[in-house]
Amino acid sequence: MRESNHQIFRSILVYALALLLVWVMIPVTSLAKTSGQPDEALLSDTQSDPAVQRKGAGARLSGNELRAYNLLIDPVREVTEGKRTSTAFTLSFADVTGTDGSWTAEDLGLTTLAENGEPTAEAKEKVDELVSFDADYVCDCLGYNFPFDTFWYDTGCCPDLETSYEIDGDTLTGYHTVKMYAMEDCSLNGELKTTEVGDIAPAAAEAAATAKQIVADNAGKSVREQLAAYRDAICELVTYNDEAAADNNRPVGYVDQLIWVFDRAPDTNVVCGGYSKAFKYLCDLTWPDSDKVECLLVDGLMQGFNIEESHMWNIVRLDDGKNYLVDVTNCETGSVGEPDKLFLASADSGSMTTGGYYGFDIDYWITYQYSYFLFHYYDREQISVSVKTLKDVEIVSHDELSFIDWTDELAAGQNGEGSNASNSLPSQPGNWHLTTDVTLTEDWQAPLGVINLCLNGRTISFDNDHKIAIGGGRY
Repeated sequence: MRESNHQIFRSILVYALALLLVWVMIPVTSLAKTSGQPDEALLSDTQSDPAVQRKGAGARLSGNELRAYNLLIDPVREVTEGKRTSTAFTLSFADVTGTDGSWTAEDLGLTTLAENGEPTAEAKEKVDELVSFDADYVCDCLGYNFPFDTFWYDTGCCPDLETSYEIDGDTLTGYHTVKMYAMEDCSLNGELKTTEVGDIAPAAAEAAATAKQIVADNAGKSVREQLAAYRDAICELVTYNDEAAADNNRPVGYVDQLIWVFDRAPDTNVVCGGYSKAFKYLCDLTWPDSDKVECLLVDGLMQGFNIEESHMWNIVRLDDGKNYLVDVTNCETGSVGEPDKLFLASADSGSMTTGGYYGFDIDYWITYQYSYFLFHYYDREQISVSVKTLKDVEIVSHDELSFIDWTDELAAGQNGEGSNASNSLPSQPGNWHLTTDVTLTEDWQAPLGVINLCLNGRTISFDNDHKIAIGGGRY
């Protein structure tokens, strides 16, 4: 199991308090919504702005956010190409709002716009309501969609939006300055929170050339063969940077970026961000405008072996219309999914209705949960993972839900050696069906997410003064 402690697009990992629903020989008809899970509006199919390209992050962008996003793409790319060194970008009110970008006092419902030649506070407030947008949201979408063009961007440092106002005759106009701060490794003077980059274009050009050569070398293969070749190429170019992963206090740097994957230097290795961004970049180079394959960046929590770690991986949609998990980091030699157990994988369980939890049975149970904020960037269908037909497990139905028998094999896989169906309970979310009486030999902490536990006429007892803990409480 890999450990990664890097900051990823400032996506804050927000997880639900566990909710335990227990049945005693009664049918279950619905799942309960857990505290802290994404609102149903975020999990449901939505009518997004028709001007948004349906590929990638930003499916929910609209209005000023959508216009700002489109306006920033070219100047952001110019930084990577070496055509500009400043990462402070100016956007006029006119461009952001799609209007002429100026307002009279009458337009704003005021009697005056300025005092002593300066806009009044009330006038600024009125205009702010018309021109504002969430710069953090916009820049995050750029980062998810363009990992190559934004490799210099410090995703651990929120962008600033500075607004300037000007009186032009009898109208009030102005502009925004979006400050996307460069990460320390790319900044002009090696400083944090700066909007000047150094000479980053040569490294970017070298990385792009390597990536394009990989794509060219695998042209003509089937889609799945190409994707497997990209996985293998990345794993040949780098190894996992355990030292960086263990440093909880390090800033965002090249270790999180695809540049160090494609630079061919043996001493520049990456954590999961580098692997997943590199894989997306190769896919984007291969299928830039095609509906055949779509590769997305996602992040959240990976769990297994009683280990929890923040992680970044990919979701790939193939021409069969299904979405698959791709975790190139964990296809590395010595990793939990080597060589391809977590590559183009369908889940064994999970859904978006439980907050984006997906479980994978690869001789032991591994789960992935999306960061809460992904539901602001992607529509539900974009990141839903296909769930395969469960094999070799007994399925018991309670009306609309299907339950998996809690067996000795599953208990050992989830809870470790010595655990079985009669002395432990599930440590992963899902729908579980007891097959025997359980005597707990230690406290049981209900897992994060939604767990439905059917007693099936069985009992749960304790061999000592042990407790069941749900969320922050103990019962």
